[in-house]
Amino acid sequence: MTSRERITRALAHQEPDRVPVDLGATESSGIMEIAYNRLKRGLGNGGRTQIYDLSQMIAKVEQPVLEAVGADAMPLLIEPKAWKPWTLQDGSPAEIPQKLKIRELEDGNLVQLAEDGAVVSRCPSGGLYFDTIYRLLEDATTVGEIDAGQAHFESFDWPSYLDEEYDDLRRKTRNLYEQSDTFIVSNLWARLLEAAETGIQERPDLLGRRMRYAKRAAVRKSRGGRGRGETTDRRLGARRRIRVHAGAQYSGGGSGGKCGGDV
Repeated sequence: MTSRERITRALAHQEPDRVPVDLGATESSGIMEIAYNRLKRGLGNGGRTQIYDLSQMIAKVEQPVLEAVGADAMPLLIEPKAWKPWTLQDGSPAEIPQKLKIRELEDGNLVQLAEDGAVVSRCPSGGLYFDTIYRLLEDATTVGEIDAGQAHFESFDWPSYLDEEYDDLRRKTRNLYEQSDTFIVSNLWARLLEAAETGIQERPDLLGRRMRYAKRAAVRKSRGGRGRGETTDRRLGARRRIRVHAGAQYSGGGSGGKCGGDV
């Protein structure tokens, strides 16, 4: 039984030949970069440690490691087109997205900067992770203020430093599907409330307006627009971009530098 068949059977509530194994097919089942480097040393593997999620410092698990642990799944990630070197707090090497802006402050804290220079997350001196400190609409108390913040939805969940486009995802998913029998898990996030604004869940009028803008941004992207933003199922290409087939999605058409330094 192939890995793809094994997970497909499990998802259909049918007994496979063994329990499926996953390491890093999703953010929730990922591995922190320092632990990942140590795991690779233990396995005798080299390669590159690439961090795509600073909030959890999650590393992209490479194929030799997946094979070593007997993993049945691999992720489809929105990634940067280029990476740059970074040094973890234990001195081991890693890479982060080329366009990701990180600055070390005088107090030793590291901060992540948005394109407009706003500080969006922080890693304390000696810390391991970046904590979000900027909420998109934290101070919004009226529908008008939600309307005024519409532009925020153009970057949430698909930040500019993850600069792959739909064509890149199409090629990548097709290659993953055709060149392996591994179950492919899409990590095209649909997080309407994960970065929730303070108190907004208690205001149905504000929450409804927020979700409306998120859906509007997603529809633009599902029609091929370049703008990035928060997602709904339309982002997965229900209309024309990506479809699910036999467990694969393919196209139909904290601390670094000693927790851092400026990078």
